[in-house]
Amino acid sequence: MWRPPDIEPLARLMAGSLLEPLLMMVLYICTGVTAVLAPFVRESVWVARIFAVFAWCLGLLWILLSLTVFYSHIGFFPQPDGSYI
Repeated sequence: MWRPPDIEPLARLMAGSLLEPLLMMVLYICTGVTAVLAPFVRESVWVARIFAVFAWCLGLLWILLSLTVFYSHIGFFPQPDGSYI
């Protein structure tokens, strides 16, 4: 389910690697931790700081994933035969 087609440039780069599934796992875990911490942000300065770090890092990871999915799925990369995805 999570494996992209091998024709995509990033999928070819990470073929057989656990990097992509681990990135997805980290994204979902951090989203869950951020959601659990959100109600307690106003009660503690430490929780607010942890929440801010998690939310900031999570946002950067989602932006990275969004950019790679956009450029991999839309077809901006030429293939070896000269065609585009």
